[in-house]
Amino acid sequence: MRGTVGLGMFATGMVGLMVGSRCERGWENWNRTQRIVCSVSSAVWLVGLFLMG
Repeated sequence: MRGTVGLGMFATGMVGLMVGSRCERGWENWNRTQRIVCSVSSAVWLVGLFLMG
């Protein structure tokens, strides 16, 4: 069960990074909203990676 939740969070974080960054590379090219979304998505991605184990 923990692995399934982790996989879901991992996938959600990856999708959030793609949507938040609008597939543009470079922190300096993003506006404030994109930075916040990508930071939160990165945290979700890392927690998911930890839960997968």
